[in-house]
Amino acid sequence: MADKQNVRDYSTLAKTIYDGVGGEENIQSLTHCMTRLRFVLRDESVAATEKLKKTEGVLNVLQSGGQYQVIVGTHVEHVFNAVETVRGSKGEAAPRQNENNDKSEQTEQNEKKGLSLLLDTISSIFLPIMAGMMGAGILKGILVMCTTLGWMSAESGTYAVLYAAADAFFYFLPVILAVTSAKKFGANQSVALAIAGAFLYPNLVALQAAGSSISFIGIPVKLINYGSSVIPVIAAVYILSKLEKFLNKIMPQLVKGIFVPVLCIAIMVPASLIVIGPLTSLLGDSVAAGYTALYEFMPAVAGLILAVLWPILVIFGAHWGLVPIVMNNFAVYGYDTLLPVTIGTNFAMGGAALAVFLKTKNRTLKEFAGSSSFSAIVGGVTEPAIYGVNLKYKKPFYIACASIGLGGIIVGLASAQYPAMFTVSALTLPAIAVLKGGISMLIAAIVGFVGAFAGTYLFGYNDRMLDEN
Repeated sequence: MADKQNVRDYSTLAKTIYDGVGGEENIQSLTHCMTRLRFVLRDESVAATEKLKKTEGVLNVLQSGGQYQVIVGTHVEHVFNAVETVRGSKGEAAPRQNENNDKSEQTEQNEKKGLSLLLDTISSIFLPIMAGMMGAGILKGILVMCTTLGWMSAESGTYAVLYAAADAFFYFLPVILAVTSAKKFGANQSVALAIAGAFLYPNLVALQAAGSSISFIGIPVKLINYGSSVIPVIAAVYILSKLEKFLNKIMPQLVKGIFVPVLCIAIMVPASLIVIGPLTSLLGDSVAAGYTALYEFMPAVAGLILAVLWPILVIFGAHWGLVPIVMNNFAVYGYDTLLPVTIGTNFAMGGAALAVFLKTKNRTLKEFAGSSSFSAIVGGVTEPAIYGVNLKYKKPFYIACASIGLGGIIVGLASAQYPAMFTVSALTLPAIAVLKGGISMLIAAIVGFVGAFAGTYLFGYNDRMLDEN
């Protein structure tokens, strides 16, 4: 078995991946997350998928959500940079979104529909902001821990500054999402920012807080607090992209540079505040209320199902479909109950991989299982353990999922809550433990790890599986 994680010759790996996906003429766009190179290819049938799967340094290849995903593990940024270097060395610059963005990332040759389009849209909008979101979320958790344990006063200046650092990302989320939404939908980013800024404009926020009412040319404007909201700005930027394209078609070239932005802002800001914002806010409130009603009706069952499904969704990249629900919960309620039930995932997958590490006599597998276990438990990144070990030998994955499900039941019954998105790992458990339902989440993490480790060690893996694979 080749060492599929500890690859240091990134240039060779990058060249193999570049050629494997069909070269520049087949690459429409390339981004990356924590473990995956995410290509949008013009023709996925051109890619040498089976060859790539067998390449040293590649954990797996998935075609999901309109993306061709090459999973390379935690060194993804090095591989990404190396691939970009290969592209540049051939005299072909990676495609970038133009500031005026007359067209979106989609082309006629690679049109996406239905669920595939939805998942691609969600991941394209949220993936670029995850680092900031996780960092701010962890800081929020640390502040909760510090004030709960009496290490810091919530009235102190230190707390005020750190809380601003943690909360600003979430309050100004509409502004941040305006940028990524504009990139995805092909809208002008600066115009999108102007619309997002109007949602959070201090004078309007003050009028809303005071319970005042205003109108626009006689049309009532429903004042809403759009801080931390998700759906309104995404919908507004999508409509902006359509309006921009229409105006660019009908405007004379001589004046479009001036009048298209003016008309877009003059039309879209009132439309967003009068129609788009209130309607999408109502939709968001309805989604949040519906999810909460289902969750509260059978919390144990909901916890079990969501917990077991989470690692399966991660395999296909479909977990992005739940991100808008999570973010909407934060915007509507100020907390989320969906993610807490999945807390056992990292520890269960890491525990199963650790059991394989201790049982196998195969040196290469031992090295990889050990590093992927550490990555899941301490680093909070599960893909190496899932693809490189647990899913490969099947039983460890099934046992881990069962352990995650048990933890989900415990957390569901406790109605545990996250105040923000966290990177879940052994390093963040102390901060998570002081949250509402924190003890249940701590127990779920332990159950996930112990159950997956013991089950895999006792009957989930032996070296005969190496030959079977």
